[in-house]
Amino acid sequence: MQRNLLSERIETLIDHLSYGIYERRDAIRLCLLAALSGESVFLLGPPGIAKSLIAKRMSEIFEGESYFEYLMTRFSTPEEIFGPLSIKALKDEGKYVRLTKGYLPEAEVVFLDEIWKAGPAILNTLLTVINERTFHNGIEHQKVPMRVLVSASNELPSADSGLEALYDRMLLRLYLEPIQDKRNFKAMLIQKPLCINTPKSMKVSNEEFELWQHEINEVRLSEHCFEIIYELKLFLEQRNTSGEMIAESVYVSDRRWKKSMRLLQACAYFNGRDEVTETDLFVLKDCIWHDLESRDVIIEATHQFASKRFCDQDEVNSALTSIKKRLIKLDTEFIDRFATRLTADVLLTKLRYKLDREFVRTSSLNGIPGLCKIALLGEYDVLEQGSKETAKWVHVGLDDFQKQIRRGSCLVKGYVNDHRNDVWLNFSVDANQHLQVQNFANKSIPVAVIVSDAALNIDENWLQPLAEIDNEITAIADKLKKSQHEFSLTNHNIFVSEDFMEDVASSLGSLSLELNNLVQRKASLLDRLNAIAHLFEQG
Repeated sequence: MQRNLLSERIETLIDHLSYGIYERRDAIRLCLLAALSGESVFLLGPPGIAKSLIAKRMSEIFEGESYFEYLMTRFSTPEEIFGPLSIKALKDEGKYVRLTKGYLPEAEVVFLDEIWKAGPAILNTLLTVINERTFHNGIEHQKVPMRVLVSASNELPSADSGLEALYDRMLLRLYLEPIQDKRNFKAMLIQKPLCINTPKSMKVSNEEFELWQHEINEVRLSEHCFEIIYELKLFLEQRNTSGEMIAESVYVSDRRWKKSMRLLQACAYFNGRDEVTETDLFVLKDCIWHDLESRDVIIEATHQFASKRFCDQDEVNSALTSIKKRLIKLDTEFIDRFATRLTADVLLTKLRYKLDREFVRTSSLNGIPGLCKIALLGEYDVLEQGSKETAKWVHVGLDDFQKQIRRGSCLVKGYVNDHRNDVWLNFSVDANQHLQVQNFANKSIPVAVIVSDAALNIDENWLQPLAEIDNEITAIADKLKKSQHEFSLTNHNIFVSEDFMEDVASSLGSLSLELNNLVQRKASLLDRLNAIAHLFEQG
C-alpha cells in the first residue's frame, strides 16, 4: 500500500474510533499508534471518563477482534487473568497447564483496569508477557498475539511498591480529565447509546501488521532530530549547557528512550514518511513523564524546544539577534558622529550652553530669513500633538534659538520639513551635551545642525556594513522561507494535537516579523544616512 494511502486510511480509522467519544481524540489516536506498533498504554484518570471505552474501541482495529478485559482487585487470582488450570491435563497427563481460550494469553487487545491492585503472581507473569509476548504455560512457551495492552488506574504506583519495572513497560502514558467543554458535556448527556461497526476494509490483517512492524524498523532518524532528542535528555537530567534549568531532574531509562524511538518511527511511517521529522517528536511528551509534576515539565519543555529548535529556528534567531546588535551599533555610531554638541560654560554656578554658529548656514523659508536647518538623526517621528507630518528636519530662527537654548532646553517656533505653518518645537541638551528635539510624546530624538564646512564620507563606516547586513538578511529570508515550506509539508501529523503545530507556526511567524522589523530598521538607517549626507552637501 502506498504510504499516502496508508496515512489516509489511518486517519479515517481515527475518525471512526473517535465517533461519539468527546474530548478523547488525542488519547484514541495515540492508543491506535501504540496498537499499530505493538506497544503498551497506561491511562491515568478518575473513574468514569471512558478509559474502558477507549480500550474497547481498540479491539475494532484488528480482524481477529479478540479482546480481554478485567477489573483488578487485591483478591484477583492468576486463573481469572490467564485461564483456569486444566484438571483433565493434570489428572491424565500430570501436566500443569492452563486453559487460555478467552483469556489474556489469546487476546489481541487487552484492557486491565486498576492494574496496580493486582498481586505479585499476576504482575510477574504479566511482565513476561509484555517483554517476550509469550506465556509460560506449564513447560510450554505459548506465543501471545497481544497487539496492545491498555492498562488504567486512578493513581500512580507508589515509590516503594515494587511496580517500577512494570510501570516502565507502559510506554505511552496518557492523563485523562473529565469533559471540559460545555457543549461537549451537553452532547454527552443527551447522547443515545451507540456502538460502532468497523468495516472490514478499515481493519488491520495479521499480514499487514507483521509487514508494518518490519517497515517501521526501517524508518530513519535524522541527525537534526537526534540532536534535539539528546538536548531534551540533557535538559531533563539538568545537564544542559543552554543556561535553562528545571527544578528537579526527570529520570528516563535508556529502555524507555529506545522504545520511544520506535514509536517515533511508527509515527513517521503511518504519516507516510521514511524519516522521523520534528513534528513526530511531539509524541515524546506522552512517553517520558513519570508523574504529573514531570508531565508538566516535559510538556512545557516540548513547547520550548518546538519554538526554539524546530525548523532551525535557533540558528535563524541567533543570526537575527546578531544583525540587530550590529544595526544598533551602527545607528549609535552614526548619531555619535553627527549629533550636534553644544559647548558649556559655568555662569554663576549655572551651566550655560552655546551653539558654535561659525559655520552654521542660514537660509530663508516662507520669506523669513536667518533660519537654520536642523536634521533628525534618530527615527523620523511626529513632533507636534495631533499632526500627521513625520519630521525629517526642521527650520528655526538661529538668533532666537541661540538665546533660548542657553538654559539647556527651550520651546521655540519653527517649521517642520518645508511647510509654511509654524509649530512649537521643544529642544533640550542631554548629559553628553548633544542637542535633541522632543516628539509629541516627549521622546528625545538626536539632531544635527546643518553646517557648510562638513564633507561626509558615509561609505566605509556605514554603507559597506549595511550592504553586508543586507546580504545576510537575504540569506536568512531564504532560509526562513525554506523552513516554512518544509514545515508546511509536515505540519499535519495524524498523531499530534494541532496546538503543538500552532506553536511552531506561531514561532516561525514571529521570526518573520522580527526579520521584517530588521529590514525596516536597516532601511530607516540607510534613509537617514543618505538624507544627512545630502543635507550636509547642500549646506
